[in-house]
Amino acid sequence: MRAIRSDAEHEWREVPRPEGDDTPPGEDILLFESADGKFTAGLWRRPVRQGAMTCPDHWVSIVIEGIAEVVDPDGTVHRAMSEDVLVTPRGSGGTWRCVTDVKKLWGICETDEVAPGTFVVESGQPLIFNETPGLALETALPGGEAVVWRSGDGSFACGLRMGSLWEDRMAPAHDEIAYLLEGDVEVESEREVLKVEPGDLLITPAGAEAVWRCLSTVRKFWVTYKGS
Repeated sequence: MRAIRSDAEHEWREVPRPEGDDTPPGEDILLFESADGKFTAGLWRRPVRQGAMTCPDHWVSIVIEGIAEVVDPDGTVHRAMSEDVLVTPRGSGGTWRCVTDVKKLWGICETDEVAPGTFVVESGQPLIFNETPGLALETALPGGEAVVWRSGDGSFACGLRMGSLWEDRMAPAHDEIAYLLEGDVEVESEREVLKVEPGDLLITPAGAEAVWRCLSTVRKFWVTYKGS
C-alpha cells in the first residue's frame, strides 16, 4: 500500500504516436500493475491536440486538470472537465480532443468483452449512493458508494464513495486505486500510517490489511480490479 502526493515528482514517459503524427506528444506514468498483468493504472497528460481514438481494452479515468472531449463517430460529443469521470469501454471509438492541457488518472483492463459506449459522469451529477456495509454514516450527510461502471464479468469497476467521520478495517480481495477529491484520511497498517489529502492517490493491492480512518467529510473516486 502506498500514497502518492499530488505534488510528487514523476519520471514521465512519452506516449508513442502513429507514424506521421506530428502533433504534440502526450506523456504518462505507470503507477500500478496487477499480479496477472491485466490491469494497469497511472497518470496521463497531454497538451492541446486531437486525434483518432480506438479502445482495444476497457478504459476509465477521472480528469484532474483541463477539458477533454471524445467525439463519437455519429458526432455526439462527450465533454469531461476537472473531477468528471470518463468511461470508454472496449470497442468505443471516434476522436479524442484535448480542448486545453489535460491531466488525468486512468485505469485500463485487458479484456475480450466488447461493450462500446463512451459516457461522462459530471462532477456533482446526482448519483444513487447505496450504503456500504460496515460504513457508519452521519444521518445528516449523504454517504455510501455509487458504482459508475462495471464490466460484464464484474472484475473491473469504478465509482465514487463519500461519507463523514468513519473508521473501517480494510482487507480487500481486489486491487484498488483511489483519488481523494475531498477530506483528510489516515490509513494505518502494521508498518506505517499514511496521511492522504485532496489530490493524493492511494494504491491498495489485493490482500493489503489496514484501518481506513476519515478525519472529515470525504469523497473519493475509485477503480477496482479483481483478477482471476
